[in-house]
Amino acid sequence: MVSPESYATIVERLRAAVVAHTPPEAIVLVVSRGDAALLDLSGRTGWHFPRTPDGEYAGYHPRTGQDALEHLLELHGQGARYLALPQTCRWWLEHYVELWAHLSGHGALLWDDQDGGLLYALEVADAVDPRSPTDGDGFGAAAGAFRDYVSALVPRASRLVVLAQPETGPELGIESVFVNPAVAGSPAAAADMAAILSRIDAERARGADFLLVPGGDSALPPRQAQLSAEIARRYRLVGWQPHLCRIFSLAGSVSD
Repeated sequence: MVSPESYATIVERLRAAVVAHTPPEAIVLVVSRGDAALLDLSGRTGWHFPRTPDGEYAGYHPRTGQDALEHLLELHGQGARYLALPQTCRWWLEHYVELWAHLSGHGALLWDDQDGGLLYALEVADAVDPRSPTDGDGFGAAAGAFRDYVSALVPRASRLVVLAQPETGPELGIESVFVNPAVAGSPAAAADMAAILSRIDAERARGADFLLVPGGDSALPPRQAQLSAEIARRYRLVGWQPHLCRIFSLAGSVSD
C-alpha cells in the first residue's frame, strides 16, 4: 500500500517528466485510475486511460492485453502521442503483454523512474526532443537539451559517466566523468570495446550511478558498432530520446 506522501511524490515526478519530455501541445494518455491530478500537465492535454467516449475515466482496467492495445491504438488515432504510467501502475507492462510488446516495438521509452513511473512516446518520431536536435556528432548544438534531459532523469547527487570525448561534452550540472569512445587505438574492434567497457566498469566501481550515450549508434566509431548492443545487454535503459541520448542505470545489470 502506497502512503499518501509517497503517492504525492509519484504524481509530482510523473507530471514533471511529462513536461520535460513532451511538447506543450501534446495529448498524453495517463493510467490515472480516475485521479484528475495526474491530468494536470502544464498545458499538455491529459486523457484518462482507459476512458469513455465522452472523456471520463472508464472506471476499470482493461480485461486483457489485447483490449488495452486496441484502446491505445484507438486513442492514438484520435491524437494521443504519449502514454504515462505512474509507479503504482507499473504492473501493467507485465500483465498486459500485448501492450508492452507494442510499446517496445513501435514506441520509445522516454523516462523510467522507480519513484515516479514511466513515460512512452507512442511512435519513435514523437520521441525526438523538439527543442534542439543534435548534429550527428554527439552533443552538437544541443547542450541545453542534454542538461534539461539529464536534470529531469538523473538525481542531482548522482555521478554520471558520459561516453564522449571530454572536449566535446557540455556542462550537465551534475558530477560527470567522460570516457572517450575511441580511447583504445587498437585496430581490433573487440579490443577497443573491451577497453571502453572496462573503463565504464571501473567508474561504476568508483560509485558512478548512470551512463549517458549521446546520439544514436552513429555517434560511435564504426569499429565499435557492437558497443551499443553490449551496453544495452549489461545495463538497464532508463531513458531514451532518439538523436539526443540514451541513459542507462549502472546500479545493476539488466538481469538483477
